[in-house]
Amino acid sequence: MKIYVFAMLLLLSSMVFAGQLGVYVDSNRFFGEDGKTQVEINYSFPYNAVDFMQQEYGYESEIFVDIIIQRGEKVIKSDSFTNKVIISDATKAFSDEEYLDKITLTLPNYDFKLAVKFVDVHTESSFLWEYEFEPLDIDGMLSDLEMNSIVKVDTTDYLIKFHRGDYLYQVKPNHTFRSENGYLDYYLQLRNLFEDENGKYQLEQDIIVKSGETVVDSIRNELSGDNAEIVEIQERMQISEYEDGYYELLMRYRDKITYSRAEIVDYFCINSRKSAVVRFFPELEDDVKLASYFMNTNEKNVFKTLSTDGKSNYLNKFWISQDPNQATQENEFIEEVKSRIQYANQFFSHFKPGWTTDKGRIYIKYGKPYEIRKMTTNLGEHEFSDIIDRTEQNFNSTIVRNYEIWKYRMKKNANYIFIDMLTSGEYRLIYCSDENDGEITYSNWKEYLGDDFDERLLE
Repeated sequence: MKIYVFAMLLLLSSMVFAGQLGVYVDSNRFFGEDGKTQVEINYSFPYNAVDFMQQEYGYESEIFVDIIIQRGEKVIKSDSFTNKVIISDATKAFSDEEYLDKITLTLPNYDFKLAVKFVDVHTESSFLWEYEFEPLDIDGMLSDLEMNSIVKVDTTDYLIKFHRGDYLYQVKPNHTFRSENGYLDYYLQLRNLFEDENGKYQLEQDIIVKSGETVVDSIRNELSGDNAEIVEIQERMQISEYEDGYYELLMRYRDKITYSRAEIVDYFCINSRKSAVVRFFPELEDDVKLASYFMNTNEKNVFKTLSTDGKSNYLNKFWISQDPNQATQENEFIEEVKSRIQYANQFFSHFKPGWTTDKGRIYIKYGKPYEIRKMTTNLGEHEFSDIIDRTEQNFNSTIVRNYEIWKYRMKKNANYIFIDMLTSGEYRLIYCSDENDGEITYSNWKEYLGDDFDERLLE
């Protein structure tokens, strides 16, 4: 059994929408010593998915990784560590270039449950990956299949975790490749092979690639070599003619001496590099304002230092990198943002475009609330006069003001309170329950709602 988790394929739950850390995780089982199974957990995340803080030596991000191995209800082993990702170029923090790491575990032949939690130390955004581990059959022929973007001779210590002998295998946890790169490299192991009179194994390999129910490629290879306890297969597939999309990959192996058979089912995606410029508005500054809705404070500060061309290039890379499903032609993230802008402009526009209002900003960031409560204030004349004095607003104290409570309870758990201060239909945000949201909460927000405001409304 092989488990592959594409964290960002969850329905529009990329890090900017749900506060969830955008991590790609892929696990592969290989043959370990003494009949044990070795599990390699490869994970990656784009630099723009995490928060970088400026240090004397550059910019640093910290990702805390917590590992728990259970058998039944019993914790067999736990471990944790922190990855410090350091960059010298500030603009790299906005790029979709990926950080890659590997966790290797050797486990006895029992069923286990693995849980790995990834946490951005600066923002506390997190992602939990869970894996029901089953050992490889000791009498079986095949390991899992590992997909790589790069396999090359490398005798240095660079990315030492990804070396096998004198070769560097750069894994693609998201299984997404670009057709313009020409090839998809793969690695697997075989054992329990029989040999001919010359000590050679003799295998027949069939590779079938399907798009939906359509077979787009069928390849047969004859494999032969010196037999060993574990035989390593490193080959590559040509993908330059494949169109963008999702493909199912079936590999069948037949031992030509004993006629025993085994197969692997996996998949990969092709996503050609997009070169089209992504813009939402005619003016660059409007696109900058929109993108700022999804930035943390540190990112905003770094962004301010970029030139006009730097901002434009960053924005293009930013929107493309947020594509939650690279197997499709559409960028679902962009389409969802466009839809939310349209909704905000239709329903929240009062003297200025709806997408620029407080309601519009929250709606664009998080979508439709789980619940909206529409209320009215019950302030007396004296009480409201006190507020007028403190805020220096020229309100008519006898007018009842409407306010709304927006509740998010699915991917995000937070409350927002908006009040129509000038009774003009334009609502101002006065309260946000999420301290890490970057939104401003008025220190005296309760006074805007009256002394008898029932905080149970926020439950």
